[in-house]
Amino acid sequence: MSCNKAPADELCFDSNILINETKYKDPTCDYDSIVTLDWACHRFRIPPTEVGNIATLEIIVGDCGLSGHFGYAYIDGICEPCSENSSFGSVGLDTTTIQYYSCDGQKARICGSYNLPSFCSGCEVSNISVPGYNIQNITIDHVNHTYCFDFTVSNFTNDDCVDIFAELIFSYNGSSLPPQPSNPVDICKSDFRSYSYTATVGQCYSNATAENISDDYYFVTVTISDPNSNGWILKRQLLDPYPNESGLYTHATGAGNATVVLGPFLIQEGCWDFYYHCLGVILMKSSARQISVQAVRN
Repeated sequence: MSCNKAPADELCFDSNILINETKYKDPTCDYDSIVTLDWACHRFRIPPTEVGNIATLEIIVGDCGLSGHFGYAYIDGICEPCSENSSFGSVGLDTTTIQYYSCDGQKARICGSYNLPSFCSGCEVSNISVPGYNIQNITIDHVNHTYCFDFTVSNFTNDDCVDIFAELIFSYNGSSLPPQPSNPVDICKSDFRSYSYTATVGQCYSNATAENISDDYYFVTVTISDPNSNGWILKRQLLDPYPNESGLYTHATGAGNATVVLGPFLIQEGCWDFYYHCLGVILMKSSARQISVQAVRN
């Protein structure tokens, strides 16, 4: 089956992939059995430039080659959305849970779900792609039938928004089924966000002991900007902890904008350097101690 306005979306398969499908027998006729495929839904992605033009669907069905005259295709539901009960499986992208926030503001986390093909019991997802674009950090939950991937800002060239879809390939017994596309999702570069924060070193508290600087201390105030309540964790990591401790503990957690005060830090521990790490971590570093502020997604 093909469409002249979307030649890349041709659906083509041979009946040998249906070896596990139901076989029907009719005692009134002289044949062994008939192999059938239940209703299968297929999408043609016609580009916007073709809107208003006439599209031609071509459906070709071949016989088994033994002149049994059983090569039939039944077509229904043209221009209707694909259901979840397609015999070839179905794929969806969730448009409501796209996570545009990242530590560097350079990627969006997109997730979806899928239904396995109904005609095979051993089918699994063997490949996930977004045609025309690069994706990273692909994860598949084979138990709950969900998947996620990162879509990076580098995919944008001259367009501020792009229309993307995911394409999954189901495989079993060493054979791959025709690729199954998801619903389209509009992704805009302007929606990408990074976690924002500021860190301010407070004044020195001398404890009125000018002759003893070892007890002088100060505080550090971290202001976290999380307007969409994506969630954050504030952790402290010691560089040189005692042998019986990890030196890592959670200082605070939350969601939304917040101000967290760290300290007191002793002056004798030396100066602290502040810098931004590619993983979204503020490091306040000295030769003795290290404090980290890590922004994470819930």
